[in-house]
Amino acid sequence: MRLRIGVVGGGLVAQAEHLPYLSQFRDRFELLALVEPSETVREALAARYGIAATYADYRALLDTGAIDAVVICSPAGTHAEVALAALEAGLHVFVEKPMCITLADADAIVAARDRSGKVVQVGYMKRFDPAYVRLLDDLPSSAAGLRYVSVVVRSSAARCRAR
Repeated sequence: MRLRIGVVGGGLVAQAEHLPYLSQFRDRFELLALVEPSETVREALAARYGIAATYADYRALLDTGAIDAVVICSPAGTHAEVALAALEAGLHVFVEKPMCITLADADAIVAARDRSGKVVQVGYMKRFDPAYVRLLDDLPSSAAGLRYVSVVVRSSAARCRAR
C-alpha cells in the first residue's frame, strides 16, 4: 500500500529534502498534490516531480479527500493551522519543525490527534540528508578523543529580523 501524499509548501525545505525523498520512494508514497501560493514555483515543481494536482491554498487540497496524509513545509507560523485542519479532515500529518509556535497550539494539535486517531510526526529535514548520514558515519564511537567541535547554524529567522 502506498500513502497518497499532499505537500503543503514548495519552499527550500520541500525542494531540497521532502519532494526528492518522496519521489525517490514511489513504492511507498504517491505524490498526488502540491500546495504553493506562487504559481511559478507550483508549476515548476509539479513538472519536475510529476505532480498532477496543484493548489494555491491548502483548504482546496483538503476539500478533495484525495489524500491520506499531508507533509507540511509551509512557513513555520502556518504549521499549526494546517496541521489542525488536516487532522480535522482525517489525515495523517508530517510537519516539518517546528510543529507550532505556542504551547496552546501544541496542546490543540495533541488533542486533535487524539480525537482523530491519526499520526502526527514532527520532522527534522536533515535526518536522512546524505551529508548528515555521512557525518554520523564519520564520528568516533566516543567523544573521548574529540578536542574541538564547531557548529554553525544559519537561521532564516535572523535574516527576517534584519529586513
